[in-house]
Amino acid sequence: MSSHGSSESLNAEPSNSNMNAATNFFKLSFLCSLIPHIFDGNRLRVHEFISNCDNAFKFAHSSQEQPLLAYVISKISGNAKAQLRDKLVNTWVQLRELLLQLYADKKHYTMLMEELNTIKQQTQESVLSFHNNIEQIYTRIINSIPANSSDIRGRSETLRELALQRFIFHSKPDISRFLRSKDISTLPDALNAALDEERALNMTKNHFPKTKKYCSHCKRDTHNTAECFKKSSVQFNNPISNSNNRNEVSNFWSSSNNASQKTNWSHKTKTCNYCKKQGHTISECRKREYNNSRKNQASVQINTQENSLNTWESAENTVTADWE
Repeated sequence: MSSHGSSESLNAEPSNSNMNAATNFFKLSFLCSLIPHIFDGNRLRVHEFISNCDNAFKFAHSSQEQPLLAYVISKISGNAKAQLRDKLVNTWVQLRELLLQLYADKKHYTMLMEELNTIKQQTQESVLSFHNNIEQIYTRIINSIPANSSDIRGRSETLRELALQRFIFHSKPDISRFLRSKDISTLPDALNAALDEERALNMTKNHFPKTKKYCSHCKRDTHNTAECFKKSSVQFNNPISNSNNRNEVSNFWSSSNNASQKTNWSHKTKTCNYCKKQGHTISECRKREYNNSRKNQASVQINTQENSLNTWESAENTVTADWE
């Protein structure tokens, strides 16, 4: 596992100056120097802290283990110290297991890989924040690999390449296009290039600021009130939702009521000279129209009968003349 603290402790190789001439043991000060950092409960640092302590106890003599354990406990602070206050710890093995139980990552390797494969830069997220999130996931995946794994170096290189590709292709579109146009082989180089491009984009935005949008209907800053989809859908479903529509509807009904009142008044003032009823004139009188139609029908029937009678009389006269 590649970490800053563990590399320091591994590089501190034992030498004769670190040996106690009387006992031929390593000096306690040298063993303590292998544990340079304090552990405050940060889950990302627990494996680094445990690795440094493992190196110290590997070189320690059995007579030095208790003083070294006391020193390790003194290097624990903050939330981690509070968690261990009521715990009984007699050996480094017990303390090591307790630290792993409390602060080791709860997600296993597959879940962390899924998290790395789906992470992307959010709209309001900075380049540095996005990079740090990828680095944290990468560190958690490395820590989830067993220390005695034979292919840890190869897997570490593969994960580093995957983290680089995720950063390049899933940054914001403007930054992603810029990174893809460059020949970048490491994640730190990609971060530096992305930071430069982010500063340039921010300078351009500040020099040509866009008009801020705000919707008074749904209280969001992504669009104007006139562009609000929710408002338009409400107006579509309820046409009298706004004041203008309400005024138009009220004006319509008031004008309709006035017209109906005028119509009713005009009906009341009309009088028929035929049937002597109000509400219509003689030209609109249905009773007069009905009576006239009956008279017409009666006159037609009389004319028909008279015609038939004349026809029979003429026929009879013709027959009589023939016989004579």
